[in-house]
Amino acid sequence: MPTREVSQSALLERDGDRGEQDYPKAFPLYYRGITPIATCHWQWVGNLLAARGVRNAWEMLGLSWGCRWMGSSVLFGIATWPRLLREICGADVSILTFEGASQARATELRLSSEGVPFIAEIDAYYIPAEHRERTHVVHAVLVIHRDEVRAQIVDSTIGPAIMSRTAAEYELMRVSPCVGRVEGHKLYSVGWSTIIEADPGAILDGVKRHLNATFPESQRLLERYIVWVEASEEPIDVCRAAGERYQAARLFEYLAQQKIETASRPATLLNQLTNDWYLVHMLASNERIIDNRARRRIVRFLRRIATNEIELAEAVLR
Repeated sequence: MPTREVSQSALLERDGDRGEQDYPKAFPLYYRGITPIATCHWQWVGNLLAARGVRNAWEMLGLSWGCRWMGSSVLFGIATWPRLLREICGADVSILTFEGASQARATELRLSSEGVPFIAEIDAYYIPAEHRERTHVVHAVLVIHRDEVRAQIVDSTIGPAIMSRTAAEYELMRVSPCVGRVEGHKLYSVGWSTIIEADPGAILDGVKRHLNATFPESQRLLERYIVWVEASEEPIDVCRAAGERYQAARLFEYLAQQKIETASRPATLLNQLTNDWYLVHMLASNERIIDNRARRRIVRFLRRIATNEIELAEAVLR
């Protein structure tokens, strides 16, 4: 995964001298288009790394998957892939959340002053596009730069053009209540660390070590979540677990393409688990979920998923 050190401006296409308003026109999109729910941030991390010369950047980010549960209706993914990515190749990705707008603003201004672009969760309603319904739903965009006056953002589902918004417009997107927002002012920063080439075999070894260490607790939390779902009447939110399996499937498909024979079966199992997790998400999003029969059906699906998670772990770790 070779890369070269480049400046932020080298990643951007410019058109002439515009003086104080010399804003870039576009960001090079290596990966674009609509991705499944809870996965657009990976697409953006892949684009940032690819723009810096990293090959197969998006495909290689699904390094970990699992479950975190803190007693609410939301089942989170394990979200440890940035740590593993750093260990494998040196890429510096941080996931940050904030208690309030002022804390988020301070960090965003600091990142921009350091020349570090970041991926921010916003309300997609305020960036309308012809090909999607205009609705209040959480969405990830790239923030090239922001200051106290303006923010320069890119929406990869629309195209590479960099859009300028006032600071007030941008901050409204950041705080607006919308479907899917469960963490405050979440953002992903991608630092300028030097990245080394990672051998596919070394990637798989790192994934195995990490999975072996994290799987027992992840499975325990999944079992606890299923018990909670069965006993509760609260909403069920599992799309983040689905998103992690989707991205992990991309990784194992990539490894299989690199002639890692033991990656083929995990890729198949991860694709099936992705479909199953998203099916639970869709069933749980239906207004009929208050019906006892529908909830029991979801519990059955989740128990089958838990069994299949064990099968997947065994296939990876063998």
